[in-house]
Amino acid sequence: MMVVIGGINLLGVCQPRTAWADDTTATSSQASTGIDPQLTLTGGNRLLVGQHQQLIGRVINNTVHPRWSSSNPRVIKVNQSGEIKGLKAGKATVKISYHNVAKYKTIRVVQ
Repeated sequence: MMVVIGGINLLGVCQPRTAWADDTTATSSQASTGIDPQLTLTGGNRLLVGQHQQLIGRVINNTVHPRWSSSNPRVIKVNQSGEIKGLKAGKATVKISYHNVAKYKTIRVVQ
């Protein structure tokens, strides 16, 4: 049966709505873990030319590994495990990052 008043189908207008678009909206980082990533970076801030040092960088609330980089790879070389090597005297910043979060450590290399 169809109820029409003034050209409007009342049954179609009165149907209940079960979900709103905002009910399922979440950011991509929150959708997978529910928490924004947090990073830690520890280690020394001075290195001799030719010396190796292990920095510790972690994503606290996740099991993934951060990405490592050096602002000046001619002064400090860094691998994806966080091991750094002083190549020549100078200063460089080591960065760990995961998605849009980053931590930095400036390290001086001396003779």
